Amino acid sequence: MSRFFQEIWSRKRVFLLFVPLTLLYSTSYFQRTAIPGQIFNQLQNDLSMDAVHVTYIGAAFIYIYSLSQLFIGYLVDRFGARKVVTLGGLLFCSGVIAFPLLNNHALIYTARMIAGIGAGTMYLSLLRESDRLFGRENYSVMIGVVFVCGYAGGLFGTLPFERLTAAFPWRNVLLAAGLLSLFFYIWFLIAYSTKDGKASSVPATVNKTSGLKETCRMFANLHLWLDVFCGTLNFAIYFVIQTVVGKKLLHDAAGMSSGAAAGVIFALTLVCMTVLMSSATLTRLCSNRRKPLMIFASSLEVINISVMCCALYFNLPSWVFVTCFISFAIASGTLISFSLTAQELGSPGTMTRSAGFYNMTNYLGVVLLSPLVGWFLDKFGNPVIKEGVVIHSSGAYLKLFICLLVLAVTGAVAVHFIPETRGKFQRQD
Repeated sequence: MSRFFQEIWSRKRVFLLFVPLTLLYSTSYFQRTAIPGQIFNQLQNDLSMDAVHVTYIGAAFIYIYSLSQLFIGYLVDRFGARKVVTLGGLLFCSGVIAFPLLNNHALIYTARMIAGIGAGTMYLSLLRESDRLFGRENYSVMIGVVFVCGYAGGLFGTLPFERLTAAFPWRNVLLAAGLLSLFFYIWFLIAYSTKDGKASSVPATVNKTSGLKETCRMFANLHLWLDVFCGTLNFAIYFVIQTVVGKKLLHDAAGMSSGAAAGVIFALTLVCMTVLMSSATLTRLCSNRRKPLMIFASSLEVINISVMCCALYFNLPSWVFVTCFISFAIASGTLISFSLTAQELGSPGTMTRSAGFYNMTNYLGVVLLSPLVGWFLDKFGNPVIKEGVVIHSSGAYLKLFICLLVLAVTGAVAVHFIPETRGKFQRQD
């Protein structure tokens, strides 16, 4: 690793370009996780919305973010990060600053959609810049840094944001967050207006005639589809546990208090952040091998879900549930290997498109899996009201995890057919 730090130090001038873009990405991740969940009640009261319309605020951001990823990946491959983020950052800042100032429902949804489009440019541009500024051999470590910074923004969007909105009006807190994003955006514009910024953001592969051809070739890659399937499956299961059903399950089936369950969910993000950085460094130390971590993540997912099924069936103690949840976070922290492999299964010219496709399917997987969770609880939950709280039966959760186990086993088998890229593109054309 000493060689890695020597190389980073030798490139410290271009590292300064990396900082504002990474911070801007962190604020976009904050917007993705903080709204509407942490201020659900305030939004209902202040905006006179019912629960369904409040959820549309989050959906407007996530849907447009995920669906735009493939197209944005093409734009980054075609025009480079500087041009894409210059426009995307402007859209993002406009959306997040406008949102807390609005009362009209249609305008609020529009602002969130605009912010979602802008946020979609940050992650993919960082992938391209990490590769260009630091080289392919250091790429996994730098992407680990990117993920940790993103998760840090998401972490701030949970308990810290909830505490701030309890002390100050939610509009003021979100306006301050929007202005902070604007500051990072201006910093980015200044950094990339320098000679180093302009030189480093020229697209590595400019092919104006084969965009559609290369995209079709990317979609025809069976190994890419296998990687996307396995990675999306693992990501969607973890994300739904973390943001949709996890806290409720710990309360209903494990008998934990609401506060204790919330603390476990908060801890998942911290664990995932730590493992992300460790796994990124580990791939660098293991000669950029990707597949061992991919097999580890898929296998751990099967083990976790199997233990969860046993815990639900036999009513095991709460610490068993907590251990499984922490293990889900560990598995999620190693998913960086799937993202790296998705980029490397093609050529340098389609790297960002492949990453966009992978990222898009990740969040579409969440969109598809989340309603399935609600359906299982409604269909099999046999809800009982205790002290004003709806409690669903362990049997409903057990049926849900049995279905997830079938999917996880399929993914654990499929992952063995994904080739090892060792940090190198499989095509150079």
